[in-house]
Amino acid sequence: MSGDVTLIDTGDGAITRLVHAASTLFARPGFGPAALVGGLAVTMRLASVHRATNDVDAVTDGEGPRAFALEYLGDADAHDDNRVEIDGVKIDVMPTEPLPEHAEELPDGDLDRLFVLGHRWALESADQLSVQVVTSMRDAAEPVAIRVATSPALVASQVERWFIDEPLRTARLINLGAGGTPSIVDPDGISAIGELFVSILRAA
Repeated sequence: MSGDVTLIDTGDGAITRLVHAASTLFARPGFGPAALVGGLAVTMRLASVHRATNDVDAVTDGEGPRAFALEYLGDADAHDDNRVEIDGVKIDVMPTEPLPEHAEELPDGDLDRLFVLGHRWALESADQLSVQVVTSMRDAAEPVAIRVATSPALVASQVERWFIDEPLRTARLINLGAGGTPSIVDPDGISAIGELFVSILRAA
């Protein structure tokens, strides 16, 4: 294992249910390669329940793991929906593909391109965590192994969006928050900071 994480569950047992659902699916040999992303992944990386989340997000290598999950859960006819459900917890399974050799082969739209790049990076750079949930009564469940996206991969796509792809919009929002003074920050500076930050994250 690359690291051990202990989470203190909320009173309603929500984290226990989410971790159980994720670990149940990730433990199946046919479900993979895959990586946990989204709110639960952030919670594990922070080792703290930072915000409410009621579902599980996973990225996979191709369509095979999702097809396996549907078959394993007895829902093989649900081919039009990326979501599967385990014990009432919805799991969004998002397939990724190897990145093309040339950048012009990526989607044209910024958000679509970020989606493709971010999710593939999250899958390829993920590592395995040993996750244990402790309830408010101090009862500890057995640790489970889940492959989780790294912190840089979870953060970088949002940095790319706001600092690199949309620096003008970000500059306007910051300047408006500073009372409308247009010279507080400029788009070129925001873009430069974003590119430096992302390069550091990717090297981490």
